[in-house]
Order: sequence, then C-alpha cells, then structure tokens
Amino acid sequence: MESRQLRPSSRASTSAIFFARYVRGTEDPPLARLFADCGVALRLRATTGALDRGGKPATNGRTVRCALGAKVAGDLKLQHVYSGGSAERAGLAPGDTLVSLDGLKASSDGLATLLERHAPGERIRVHAFRRDELRTFDVQLDAAPLDTCYLTLIEDATPQMVRCRAEWLGSKALDATREPRD
Repeated sequence: MESRQLRPSSRASTSAIFFARYVRGTEDPPLARLFADCGVALRLRATTGALDRGGKPATNGRTVRCALGAKVAGDLKLQHVYSGGSAERAGLAPGDTLVSLDGLKASSDGLATLLERHAPGERIRVHAFRRDELRTFDVQLDAAPLDTCYLTLIEDATPQMVRCRAEWLGSKALDATREPRD
C-alpha cells in the first residue's frame, strides 16, 4: 500500500494535527510563527542573571556575553553542568564549589561581571573544591545562549493580525479594535 501525507481539510483536522505533534508529541511548536500571525514578535536574548525570569527586554544594563555552561547556586556550588558546555569540557562537575575565578575570590557578582567582560572563546582559570580537594580548571568560555524570551507587538501589524490578537485576548480586546459603528 502506498503511503501518502495527509493534508488537513478543515480547522478541526488542523487542530488534531497540532495536538498530535506539539501536545502529545515531542516537537517544539513554531511559537515565533504562531505569535507573528497575531502581530506579536517573540524575541530571544541572553539572561542577565539568576533572578532574570524574562518577559521583558534586559533593563539592568548588563549584557552577558559568555556562559560558564553550568547552573551556579547562591553558595557558588554547581547545581547542574550542561552537557557539552564550557564547564563540562573543562572537567567541572555538579557539586563542585567555585573558589576563585581568574585569580579573584569567587562571588555571584564577580561571576556575572566576568561573563560580561570576557568574549566567547577566551579562557579563564577556575579553582573549585570537589569534596575536600582543591582543583584547578582551564575553562574556555562559550557564547551566552539566547535562552530568555519576551514578547513585543509588531508595530506595522496588518488588520488581520490585529483581529487575530484581539480574538486571542478575548472579547473586550476585540471590541476595542473594532471600528465604531454609525
């Protein structure tokens, strides 16, 4: 029997395919395209620190250029070391506690400043305790990933995009976008 690709013939079958692929399946939904259809732009940027939850452009004036490739707790203990990241390549492991970064006492602020000032590809020397043993690591920094998002309205949105956005946000938003009737 010959296999052929099914094409959606109605809005219901489009929804079924969407749910099969993105809700029950493992594919990432095409968020940028879906938001753009409603006149909303999905923007990505590097995080500005551990407390950055996204949702808006970076406002603290800090621009993180590099990444250590690990999630660092407030006590400077590595909680997670990302596979293939700078920390893992250098030999750092979860549970290691940072002591010094490029010869200076390690601190959360010091780490953030270091990641702002260095360029991707540059090397730093890291001293860390693993259990009771002090170890030295030569870490080549990676570019900071664009892993934090925020949304903005598309300024030159078409009337169709504005209608889509109004329908998405509810009837009060839809009423606000309609032309007044005589």
